[in-house]
Amino acid sequence: MLSMSKRVLETAPKGFGLKLKRLAQVAAAGFALLLTPALLAEEVAQEVAQEYVAGTHYEELPVAVPTNKDGKLEVVEIFSYMCIHCFNFDAPVTVWAERQPEDVEFRREPAVFNRDWALLAQSFYTAQA
Repeated sequence: MLSMSKRVLETAPKGFGLKLKRLAQVAAAGFALLLTPALLAEEVAQEVAQEYVAGTHYEELPVAVPTNKDGKLEVVEIFSYMCIHCFNFDAPVTVWAERQPEDVEFRREPAVFNRDWALLAQSFYTAQA
């Protein structure tokens, strides 16, 4: 196989070996870019898998905040239809919410910072009714 490669390079046009070498370098870099997210995802999954400890991973509130449903963990997303970050966050948070156990209650609440946002909040609540 090595001798065949050598013959191909010997009979190829001048500079072909350099182009082939550069192509191999680009392919290796592309492979590294494809592999990096997978490695990072594994690292993040290992961090998430560890047990959460009060005072280290989160702070306990001195006074309990009332929730809509007793006995459930409530996660509330405050969002706006006029916020591009909320728009970009919608798909991942929806997937996350679907994967939560039965004792987790996820809901959305519109943010109201001005009259325009109030109108959009009214639209949200109308659609909920």
